[in-house]
Amino acid sequence: MTWLKTTTLCASLSALAFAGPAAAQSKPASPDQVAEAIDVCAAITSPTWIELDDLKSHGWKNVRKSGGNRQMVVRGAYEKSGNEAYIVITKENLRDKTCMVMTKLDTTADYNPLARDVSAVFGMPVSQDGFVYTWLRSEKTVEMNPSGDRSSPKALFVVSAAQETAE
Repeated sequence: MTWLKTTTLCASLSALAFAGPAAAQSKPASPDQVAEAIDVCAAITSPTWIELDDLKSHGWKNVRKSGGNRQMVVRGAYEKSGNEAYIVITKENLRDKTCMVMTKLDTTADYNPLARDVSAVFGMPVSQDGFVYTWLRSEKTVEMNPSGDRSSPKALFVVSAAQETAE
C-alpha cells in the first residue's frame, strides 16, 4: 500500500467518524450526482490549497443537523440541494490537499455497480487494487474506497491534486 493510499485511508476513517452520524443521507447518490461532486472537488483542489470558499459558488453549503430546537452546522461536511452525495473536507484533507465525496449505498453489493456506473461517466479506471478503483479526472487522481460497515455501507471518493501513477 502506498503512502498516499495509507494517508487517504486514515483521513477517510477520521472523516467518517466525524461526519457519519451527523450526515445521515436519505438515499444513495446517482453516478451523475457523484460525478458532479467529484468535479467540484477537482475544481477546488490544487497541490497547494483547497478553496473551501468556492464550494458556495458551486451550490454546496455546510450540512446542518437538528439539535433539539436549533440547527447546528456540521464542520467539514457539505451538501447541495438535489444531490445525495456529500463533500467532506477534514483538517487532514486540508493538510493533504485532498477532497472527499461520500455516498450511502443500499447494500455492500452496490459498491462494484457504482464503480461500473462511475466508469461510464469518467471512463475506465487507470488502476484497480482489490476494491480500490483509481481514475484520472480534470488532472486529478480520484480514488474510490469502500467505507462504512455492513449495516451502513458507503463509497468514498478521494480527490487529490497529486497524481499517482498506476502500480
